[in-house]
Amino acid sequence: MKIAVGLSGGIDSAATALQLKKAGHDVMGITMSLFDHQTAEIESASEVADQLGITHTVLPLHDAFKKEVINAFIHAYEAGETPNPCLICNQKLKYGLLLDFARKHGAEKFATGHYAQIVYDSNLGEYAVERAVNTAKDQSYNLFHLTQEQLAQLILPLGKIVSKTELRRTYAAHDARKAEKRDSQGICFIEHGKQTHFLKAQQSRASEIGFFVDKYGKRLGRHLGTANYTIGQKRKLNPALSGRYVVTGINAIENQVILGEEKDLYQETLILTHFHFISPTAPEQMAVRIKTSQWSPFYDAELLRCGDDIVQLSFKTSVRAIAPGQGIVCYQGDRLIGGAIYHLP
Repeated sequence: MKIAVGLSGGIDSAATALQLKKAGHDVMGITMSLFDHQTAEIESASEVADQLGITHTVLPLHDAFKKEVINAFIHAYEAGETPNPCLICNQKLKYGLLLDFARKHGAEKFATGHYAQIVYDSNLGEYAVERAVNTAKDQSYNLFHLTQEQLAQLILPLGKIVSKTELRRTYAAHDARKAEKRDSQGICFIEHGKQTHFLKAQQSRASEIGFFVDKYGKRLGRHLGTANYTIGQKRKLNPALSGRYVVTGINAIENQVILGEEKDLYQETLILTHFHFISPTAPEQMAVRIKTSQWSPFYDAELLRCGDDIVQLSFKTSVRAIAPGQGIVCYQGDRLIGGAIYHLP
């Protein structure tokens, strides 16, 4: 079978390609070129392809990445949100443009190094996404947007890997140096420093100095730009405020960071729009487990459909500090039900 692998230059995608090659598949590597300081990663991906004896294509997607991911990232901060750009990149580029390119160039399947499992439910006659065997590395949270058509074309070999140590040990027999390569961290398109430095360099209004206010609008001091703060933050407000208050909201229009008390952070219900169900046969109401960010714990809730793509979540216990801009993702057991990016009304 001809399988395209999204090669990032890291150990996970390299191990994915190696596993499929060993299984006897005709493997082709594709790497997205997204921003200028990506040279080392692209060279690493090319090296992997050379070592495995597979073809390698670098797909230039700078314009699409800037439009769909970077501009959306800036806009989200300017709207007072705390975005996760990986969610948009996965949806629009990795499992969008990259998958399309693979199909147009003869690939029967498309594989990535994500830690998650794709299963076919013969009882329902449809595909599903489940958490990885290695739950500590599970990345199913990032895949809530996938459609049945996309799932039918995807392979995620690392979903059954027990541990990252096992993966590195297996790959070391092929390339000991690359097997020890550290995992990438942070936001890929920000070369140095934090997102606040990037936004300031972009002259974003989310970097403009403004005022901390209480819920009545009373000024409490100056802030360094709304992008420096997120819901639930207590530290690094300013010396007079840290420890006394917590961030409960951001008014981007007035360039204000709203401060309050812990009790102001808890929510019992949540309305999500543009909610995507992975299963076309999902019921109108169901008990679910919720993640409110990539690394949040699970929260028990009841999901109720309120329209074609609108759901209400009623939490069993109040949930603290749900930040607009984050993905809210629902599971039943280890099976991914769907999700949406949370925006304020």
